[in-house]
Amino acid sequence: MRLFPFYIIIPFIQSTIGYRILHSSISQFFPGVKLHRVILRNVGENMIEAIDFSPIDQKKVSTQLSLLFGKNVPAEIRVKQFPNYHFTNDSAFLATWSKATYTPIYLGETWLTMNLYTRNCQHFSKWYTEQKL
Repeated sequence: MRLFPFYIIIPFIQSTIGYRILHSSISQFFPGVKLHRVILRNVGENMIEAIDFSPIDQKKVSTQLSLLFGKNVPAEIRVKQFPNYHFTNDSAFLATWSKATYTPIYLGETWLTMNLYTRNCQHFSKWYTEQKL
């Protein structure tokens, strides 16, 4: 099964979407809480790109507490590429995605810090899909 293009079937209507948003867990301690957003997009014939917005040093307790208490923490936009990847299902892809290396990218001052309540990965995915895709 190929990841892109996605076909949504609305009774007898078929359309192609150039991206998809996956929901992943926000913490290894709460794997069932899937609040993190990862944007998948096709960037070539056989290339899938995954983009997300995450705090730098996200595993540090101080970073997690700062987020919980509504403080801004340093963040980055991460891009991971998957050449010749054959998509089977969300869980399998997310397992591969979590182990892949990434390249940080800059998309403006707004996305240099994260705030759990006012500027998080869900805000980023909405902005990115409206502005960049």
